Amino acid sequence: MNEDCHETRRKKPTTERLKSAKWEEGKKWAQFQDEREDGINILAQSEDNSSLIEKLDPISGKIVRYPAHLEEERRQGDKDRFGVQAKGKYFTSNLLAALDEQKQDPSKNEIPAKGGHELASKNITELGDQKSKANMSNNSATGVEEAANHLDAQANIEQIQPSHPLSDATHADQHEIISGQASSKPAAQSSSTDQVSIPDPSEKQHFPIDLAKFEQAKLFKIRTANRRHLDFDPEYDLNNVQASQRTKWSGPFHFIQAADCQFGMINSYVHHRTEPCWDDEIALCEQLVDVCNRMSPRPLFMIICGDLIDSLPDSEIGRAQTVDFKRIFAKLNHQIPLVCVCGNHDVGDEPTEKTINDYRRTFGDDYFYFTKNDILFIVINSQFYQHRENVEQIALEQDRWLEELLEKCKLFKYSFIFEHIPWFLEHPNEENDYFNIRREVRLKWLEKFKRAGVTKIMCGHYHRNAGGWYDGMELVVTTAIGAQCGQDKSGIRIVKVYDHSVEHQYYAMADIPLKIDL
Repeated sequence: MNEDCHETRRKKPTTERLKSAKWEEGKKWAQFQDEREDGINILAQSEDNSSLIEKLDPISGKIVRYPAHLEEERRQGDKDRFGVQAKGKYFTSNLLAALDEQKQDPSKNEIPAKGGHELASKNITELGDQKSKANMSNNSATGVEEAANHLDAQANIEQIQPSHPLSDATHADQHEIISGQASSKPAAQSSSTDQVSIPDPSEKQHFPIDLAKFEQAKLFKIRTANRRHLDFDPEYDLNNVQASQRTKWSGPFHFIQAADCQFGMINSYVHHRTEPCWDDEIALCEQLVDVCNRMSPRPLFMIICGDLIDSLPDSEIGRAQTVDFKRIFAKLNHQIPLVCVCGNHDVGDEPTEKTINDYRRTFGDDYFYFTKNDILFIVINSQFYQHRENVEQIALEQDRWLEELLEKCKLFKYSFIFEHIPWFLEHPNEENDYFNIRREVRLKWLEKFKRAGVTKIMCGHYHRNAGGWYDGMELVVTTAIGAQCGQDKSGIRIVKVYDHSVEHQYYAMADIPLKIDL
C-alpha cells in the first residue's frame, strides 16, 4: 500500500489541495469545509470571523464574497424547507445578484489584502432592492426559494423518455426530476426513469454544458427497474430452476470489470489543479468503449464498480460530469449491457436519502440483481456498510433484500457480488482503513456470503489492484479506469467464466486484447 497516497485520500484531498493556493497577504484560513454537493468549498472568513464569508469557486478559481449573516439565513431557510440542516445547496437571491455583478466586473473577484468588509457591504447596499425581495419569512416564496428556483433554472434536469416499455415515467415523475426534489416513492420505483442534466440556455450559466454533448447523452438509457437489470433474463421466480425465462449454461464467456472512472480526479488529485477538468478521464473512457466495441467475442457485459463521477450527481460540476459519462458510454455497443455500481463519490461518504434518490434518478437502482447463463449476479450499495447513520431504514431494506437473495445462490452454477468499497484489501482480519469496511461489519457479512456459496466478490475504490481470500472465497479489488494511487496503470479486468472455474486478469488500457481466447 502506498501510505502517502492513503493518507492524502483520508484527508479529503480537495480541501487539502486548495490550502496551497496563493492568497493575498493579510488573509488567513479560518474555516475548511469540503462541500461536494454543490462544488463550492468554504475556505475562509474575514478577520472578525463573522462579517464576511469568502468561497473559492473551483470552476473559475475566483472568490465569491458575501456577508456571513446571509449564510446563516440560507442554512435556516434550507432547514425550514427540508427539515434538515442542509449544506450549501442553495444561495440567497442576494448572493446570486452579487455573483452576477462580479461577472459584469471581473475586477471585483480580486482578493484585497484589506477592505473586504467594505466591498461586501457595497455589494449588498447596491443590491438593496433584491434584498427586500428576498425576505426570509415562511409566507409564500421565500428568498431562499427564489434562489433555489434561479439555480434550478440554470441547471435544469430534463426528463428523457426511455425507449424501452418498462420505463414509463408519470407526469409526477417528470415534475420531480425537473424540480430536483427527492422522490417520496418506494425505492423500487424511484429509478425507472432516465435523465441527464442540462442548463437552461436562456439563463446565465456558471458552468455551461455543451448542448451537442447533451444531445449525445440522451442516448444513454437507465436499464434497472424494481431491483433488476433489464438487459438479461426476464423476471422469474428464482426458486424455479426450470423456469423457461432462466437461460441455461451455454459455454464459456467473459465480461469486463472496471472501476472508478471518477471524472475529474486526475486533474485534481494527480495534477493538483483547482479548476475542474476531466479531459483525461474522457480520453480513457472513450478508448475503453472503442476497445470493447471491437473485442471478439463480445463481452457479456461491462460493469463499472463505483465512482462513476467525482462530484455528486446533483452538483453543478457533477451534472456536467454526468453528461460526459453518459454520452461516452452511450456509444458502447448496445449488445454489451453497461452495469453501473454506485460509489462514495456517487452517493456521498455519508449518504442521505436525497443523495440516494439523486443517484437513482440519474443512474438507476443502487442495488439490484440479474441472471444469465445459470449465473446470479448481485450488485449492492457498499456505502450502507460504511456509513448508514442518515439512511438507516434504506440500508435495512438492502440488508433484507440481500439476505433473501443469498438464499438463492446455491441454485445457480456461480454467483458474483459487485460493490464499490472492498470488505478487505488483502486479509479478512486486517485493521480498519479508509479503503475497507469496518471489521465487525466485514466479518459478519463475509461469513454470510461464504455460507450462501458466493463465488467471487469484485470491488473498486482502492485505486490499486489488490484482493485476497476468505475461507476459499475470493475478493478481487480492481484499480481505476481513471486516477491511480499506486503503481498500476489505468485499465480494466477481463473475467473469463468457464464450466469449472473462473479466471481473471488485469490489463492496462494499452494492453487490452481485442481477441479473447476462451
